[in-house]
Amino acid sequence: MDSALSKGLLMEFGDFRKVEDVSAKDMDVIAPKRDQEDPRKETHEQRRIKVEEAVQYLGRHPEAFRKSLEAIVRKLAEEDFTKDISEDDIVRSIDLQEKLIKEYKNHCVEKIGRFVRFPRLARLLGQEGQVVVALSIDRTGKLEYSEIFLASDRLELDLAALEAIRKAAPYDAFPDDLSLKVLRFYTTITFDLDKR
Repeated sequence: MDSALSKGLLMEFGDFRKVEDVSAKDMDVIAPKRDQEDPRKETHEQRRIKVEEAVQYLGRHPEAFRKSLEAIVRKLAEEDFTKDISEDDIVRSIDLQEKLIKEYKNHCVEKIGRFVRFPRLARLLGQEGQVVVALSIDRTGKLEYSEIFLASDRLELDLAALEAIRKAAPYDAFPDDLSLKVLRFYTTITFDLDKR
């Protein structure tokens, strides 16, 4: 990841230890606690972990992504270490990351769709529903995990959704320019008798 962007993420988010407990709505009011010590005394590894946690949070909350990164750009513009980097360059880098994430997610969702099979019993019983699944894919395209985030109230449909995600794996490797190590996101699988 670009060092200026890394520093900006750290400045914006500080110590991100429990990112799962922060909702996307809360991004407007996040005021991370900063240690009284000089943050420059942190080790490289501590900084890397903080940046990775912040990026993972933003990956799970795309609606907060643009707003948060715009705040980072404003802060970076005020710092001396960005004097050789134009604000336009930073914005272009952010736009590229957003585009790559969106394209990669769309590719995964399309691939999953090719493996969705309407369970025979559910079809015979006239059962329909939607299943929201959380999944995590690493840089190589390996499916790290998948789990039901919001069930359909029909076990057959829930199991069919998970089966489609597993059968679609492995996924493509991340594009070289995508800076994430792992991408976590949600997708909705719909079982509609009129469409399947």
